[in-house]
Amino acid sequence: MRVEDGVVAAKEMRAGHDARAAGRDPSPGPAAFRISSHRYVSFVAQSQLVTSDLSAQERGDLEMAVSPARSAAVGDALVDEGQKSGELHILLEGWACRYKSFPDGRRQVTGLLLAGDVCNLDALFFETPDYGVRMLTEGTLFSLPRARAETLARRHPGISRTFTRLSLVENSVVRQWILNLGRRGACVHLAHLFCELDARLAPEEHPNTPRELPLGRELLADLVGLSPVHVSRAIAQLRSDGLVANDRGKIRLIDVERLRRLGDFDPAYLHDSRGG
Repeated sequence: MRVEDGVVAAKEMRAGHDARAAGRDPSPGPAAFRISSHRYVSFVAQSQLVTSDLSAQERGDLEMAVSPARSAAVGDALVDEGQKSGELHILLEGWACRYKSFPDGRRQVTGLLLAGDVCNLDALFFETPDYGVRMLTEGTLFSLPRARAETLARRHPGISRTFTRLSLVENSVVRQWILNLGRRGACVHLAHLFCELDARLAPEEHPNTPRELPLGRELLADLVGLSPVHVSRAIAQLRSDGLVANDRGKIRLIDVERLRRLGDFDPAYLHDSRGG
């Protein structure tokens, strides 16, 4: 990070705190206070970066540091493979995926990203990612410039711990995905995946709350490392067993409790303090 970037980031955050301390509205200021109250509240409530472990000052600095919320369309690239990335992207609404592509055009999806997730946490340390991130649905996101993120991590132990914790949780999820790819059959793999997504979407809700997942056959094939034909057969089996329904590129979860038993799903590896 350049010295001048750190100075600018520190000045921006301090200006917001000074304004609040003096009883003034810091607008027009950094992004969180320029967006609508719905968007602001959603960021505070949903972002994995904003946790109960943060102090009021840490929460304030983090909220002041994000860039303005912006919309994204289906297929929009948030991160390009092999291209420099100078900011962290935080999903507020919508779905996205991480992927690795092959020279012949095939790809392997290596992660699904939901509202509240940081799409490219390793941008804190690595300027050029070896993966891409694309939107799977329409959505809304914030960005956190690397310079500001580094300043936050240096100034605030709580934010530094949050970055570390999120990276460790990502590693935990990756271990489960490797286990799924290497040791679980197609139906069991899909059942486990659907249960993971159900738990991540709303861990405090009852497991049989109706849920639709925007996962088509081609995307699922790229997720589980099978052909679309094999995925269709597995989905047909789950459907005939009364566990899921599928229509027009969406999976509807019918019986999550039975899916959990089939997939041997234990949400502990998600380390989600909200529930689950």
